[in-house]
Amino acid sequence: MKHFILILLLCANAALCETEMSIEEFEAHATGRTFDFYSPEGLVGTERYLPDRHVEWAFEGQDCVFGEYFEWNGLVCFSYSYYGEVENKPQCWRMMRTDDGVVAQFFGEHGFNGSVQYMRPTSRKLTCAGPQVGV
Repeated sequence: MKHFILILLLCANAALCETEMSIEEFEAHATGRTFDFYSPEGLVGTERYLPDRHVEWAFEGQDCVFGEYFEWNGLVCFSYSYYGEVENKPQCWRMMRTDDGVVAQFFGEHGFNGSVQYMRPTSRKLTCAGPQVGV
C-alpha cells in the first residue's frame, strides 16, 4: 500500500508519469486519425495518419505536404515531400504518452532543445488536394 501511495504522489507531477512510445505504439495510436499539433504559443498544424506509416501534414493556413514516418534510434522521424524538394531532412521526435495525451519532443542537430508539441485528436477535415489544383 505504501508503494501505491508513493506512485500516486509522484504521478501528481505529470512529467514523472510520461512514458516513451515505441514506433509500434505510436503507429497503433495514430493510424486512421487526425491530430492538431499545438506548441505553447498555439496551433501549429494538422496531420492525418494513413496506413503504412504515411501522413498528410499542413501548417496552419498552408498547403498540405505528404510524407511518411519511420523509426531511427528510438525516435519517430518524419520525411515530407515538398513537391520536388530533394534535400529534405527528416524531422525526429520523441513521442511521450501522458495522462493528457501525446507530447512530441523535437530532436534537432544538437539533441533535444526543449521544443514540444501537444497532439490533440480533431474531427476537422484536412483537405489535401495539392498545390495549384485546376491551374
